[in-house]
Amino acid sequence: MNESHQPAQPAPVTPQSGPKKKQVPSNAKFFAKNTWNIFVYLLMGEFMALVIDIAFLLLDILAVQIIVTIVNIFAYCAMVASAAWHYGNKDLNRYQFGHTDKNLKRGFWAGLVVSIYPLFFCVGLLLAHQGYMPYFDVVYKVCNGIFYHYYNWISGGLVPMQLSAGQLVAIILPNLITLLCTSLGYYFGFKDVDVVSRVVYRGGKKPQQENPEKKDRAGFL
Repeated sequence: MNESHQPAQPAPVTPQSGPKKKQVPSNAKFFAKNTWNIFVYLLMGEFMALVIDIAFLLLDILAVQIIVTIVNIFAYCAMVASAAWHYGNKDLNRYQFGHTDKNLKRGFWAGLVVSIYPLFFCVGLLLAHQGYMPYFDVVYKVCNGIFYHYYNWISGGLVPMQLSAGQLVAIILPNLITLLCTSLGYYFGFKDVDVVSRVVYRGGKKPQQENPEKKDRAGFL
């Protein structure tokens, strides 16, 4: 019995696709990602301050409290400003390749968003001053640890309801330091000015610059 053999059909040819290009994130998405990164560093700074406060809590010595406060504020500012600096430096990369526009206020707006954290406790303190949460000062000092001892110095041991308007302003006003850190950090990052390196290598040999060809051209670092 003869069997009819049909010619084998050629396999369908599919166009070979090369490596997919990374999609450039929009300004809004990039802003949200880096603002979240700044917020994480803010929380890390607050947690570090809380640990240091607890470690030296039993040492009721003014000199120690001053040193602890300076260390806490410096570490907090360094962490927040560093995250903002990297945001600005990445935006500079994106700007050089036409992926974004120049807007030096982004650091300020990012700082305004992450300042929701200290603002929450400032509002709680104002409510405590009105008698709604009379012992909220404990929550304020624990969750805003960089100003733990500063709060005690200004309040003089008074509960929130007993604080004067001037004392409240003096307690709340330093929380603007977050805005200052993010604004300056982003500005120097966008200008590609490494303040730390300039201080460390002042008068000495500067570190070798990174090859610009190795940088991510889309600015996704």
